[in-house]
Amino acid sequence: MKNNKTLLIIFAYSFIVTQISAQNISIPADDPQIKSWATHCTVHRGPTDISNPDSPDADYGTEDNAIGATNGQLVSFGDKGYAILEFADGISDGTGIDIAVYSNAFFSPANQDSLVFSELAFVEVSSDGENFTRFPAISNVPANEQIGSYETLNINHVYNLAGAQPINTGCGFDLSELGDSAGIDISNITHVKIIDACGNIDEEYASYDAEGNIINDPWPTAFSSGGFDLDAVAVLNTSTNVTKHQNNDLLFYPNPVKNYMHVKGIPDNAKYTIYDANACVVTQSHLTNNKINVSHLAPGLYIIHIKTGDTVLTSKFIK
Repeated sequence: MKNNKTLLIIFAYSFIVTQISAQNISIPADDPQIKSWATHCTVHRGPTDISNPDSPDADYGTEDNAIGATNGQLVSFGDKGYAILEFADGISDGTGIDIAVYSNAFFSPANQDSLVFSELAFVEVSSDGENFTRFPAISNVPANEQIGSYETLNINHVYNLAGAQPINTGCGFDLSELGDSAGIDISNITHVKIIDACGNIDEEYASYDAEGNIINDPWPTAFSSGGFDLDAVAVLNTSTNVTKHQNNDLLFYPNPVKNYMHVKGIPDNAKYTIYDANACVVTQSHLTNNKINVSHLAPGLYIIHIKTGDTVLTSKFIK
C-alpha cells in the first residue's frame, strides 16, 4: 500500500509539472502564425503600492503603447490595474495557441533558462465586452517569503499567467481550455482583459490563482512603472464572424456630462450599457429620444457601449 501511495504522489507531481510546462508556450514577436494585433486599449490604473493609501497610481506609458505589434513601448498597470483590449477581427479557438501577451520580463543573468524578473497578470476573454472568463491561472511559487522588488521567480512554476515569458516573446493562451465555460463563445472572442496579479503575499492585498494559492511576484514596485507592463497582444487564430466594435467619442456629447448624454445617429431603442472605472455594470437600458439619463451616477469616469445592428459603439465619459 505504501508503494502504491508513493507511485500516486510521483504521478500527481509529474502531472502538475507536465501541465505547467505545457502551458508556458512562448510566441516570438515575429512568429508567422500571428494574424493581427490589438487595435484599441482602455487602461484602468492601480496604485504603485496597494498597501499605502497615499500611494499614487502608476502612470508610465499610454494606452496607445499596447496597440499594434510589440515594439518595447509599454503601459504600466499598477497593483491590480487592468486593461481591456479590442481587435479589428475577432479571435477564435483554432489549432494550438490563439492569443499571445507580450510584456517586459527578462531573465536573470545567473539563470537564462527559468529565473525571470516578471510581474504577472491574469488573462480573461469575452464574447460581448460585458462578461469575461478567466484562464485558469496557477502559481506554485512558494508564498512563505515575499519576492523582493528586484528579485526573480521561476517561470516553470506558473502557467496561464501573462508575463511568464521574457521580452519579445509572448505568453501563449489556448481558448480550448475555456471550451466548457458558460457565457462565452470561444469561436467569437471580441475582448481581452489583462489584470495585474498583485504580488503582495499579505492576505489583505494578495491576488489568488485558480486553486486559491497566493501569487508571489516582485513587490513592492512603488514606482511609476509599477505593476504589470503591457507591450502588446497578438492574435494567432482570427474569426470574421464577430460583432465589430468602434470607438467614436464624437457621437457622445457633452463630455463631461451632468444630467443627460446625447447620442448622434443611433436609432432609438438601441441597447446601451454603462460601466464604472472597475468595469462593473452600473446601468443598462435602451436609448430614448437620442439621449441617456446619467443624473443618478456618482461623479467619476465611465465607459459606455451602445449596440446597434452588428456594431458596438464605445466611449469614455466623465460625470
